[in-house]
Amino acid sequence: MRMERYPYNYPIEEYFPERRLVKGFEGGEVSSSEKDGIYYLLQDEGTMVDFLLPSDVNDLLELVTIYEFDSEEERKQYIQMRGWNKDEQSRLKDNNMNAYNKIIFKQIEWAKNRGIRLTGSRGKRGLEVYTTNLKDNLLQTLDERTRRELEHGDGGELTGKDGQPAKMQALHSSSALGVNVFDYWRTMTDLSILTTACGLTAAESKITGEIHFEQKYPIDSRFQFAPNIDVMIVPHKEGKYRAFAIECKFTEAYSPRKHGGLDEKYFDKEDHWSNLTATRKLALKVSPKDVDFEYLHAAQLIKHVLGLNRKYGHSHYRLLYLWYDTLGEPGYKHRQEVEKFSEIVRSDGVIFHEITYQELIIRLAEHRTDHSKYITYLTERFL
Repeated sequence: MRMERYPYNYPIEEYFPERRLVKGFEGGEVSSSEKDGIYYLLQDEGTMVDFLLPSDVNDLLELVTIYEFDSEEERKQYIQMRGWNKDEQSRLKDNNMNAYNKIIFKQIEWAKNRGIRLTGSRGKRGLEVYTTNLKDNLLQTLDERTRRELEHGDGGELTGKDGQPAKMQALHSSSALGVNVFDYWRTMTDLSILTTACGLTAAESKITGEIHFEQKYPIDSRFQFAPNIDVMIVPHKEGKYRAFAIECKFTEAYSPRKHGGLDEKYFDKEDHWSNLTATRKLALKVSPKDVDFEYLHAAQLIKHVLGLNRKYGHSHYRLLYLWYDTLGEPGYKHRQEVEKFSEIVRSDGVIFHEITYQELIIRLAEHRTDHSKYITYLTERFL
């Protein structure tokens, strides 16, 4: 067997027009073809681009893998070895139930317990892990302001393509998780319970402010796309910090589809890196490909720092990395990488810290009496 990897936009349709579907799955498909006595398997994960921000998409993103075999029997054996001859749910359960799959199946069981109907990313094709409508994936109806902000974000969270469900209908959508945690507080003026639970403010602090989603913070007017911050909390009264920025992660760190590095264009102007000596050194290590971090998307967080610095000024905001923990080595290594990143950027005066969703929900649960429905939903689904 021989294998070659290609960028996400490799023209499979042009080179293999008579290919046949072997297996459809979330984010792509495997097909087979024959040409000039060679037996091919074509693994196309290019639809995963739909789950990325445009600023994270570049020609270095290798999502197409082409396997060459000398015989049909060799190809058949490889298909069986990879489990591509099984239905998607059986294949994933046989795959040692890794961290990513454990989270996925926990969410599927939650949906089954609630009688929620599910569908695949392409209807009947792929793992059935999408709700058939958005409301089934949310605690409550979206606040209209939240809906408008999501619609104006670059992630395309609310828009499905060609009959496919929207990204935010995925049970493992980090956007849906963030909305389920933060949109509840949007109609409230006093955000002290939330900001204290997040570790953004001291327990005795009283914070009033506004919550926003998918806010854009341009780094340079020459760049087509600006970093999108998942959640922003902006205090009504500015104190030491003008804003609290929150990057939300669910399954992304544990996905087999790895993150990209930092584009070299971000080093064109030295003033982007004012007061960020150590952060810039780290940025160079993850550009153009990130070989230092397996779980943490360091390049994305660095872009957030650059955008927030430009908007609010160095050290005048707090950046929170809110992530979903998992048992075993993946969760342990993810935490190690978060701590490594934190130590570097904090040495430059960036006010960065992290907390897991599990820690946040346990802290919020202390207020169950006044927020019973909210706490019950979060604890049943995400703990």
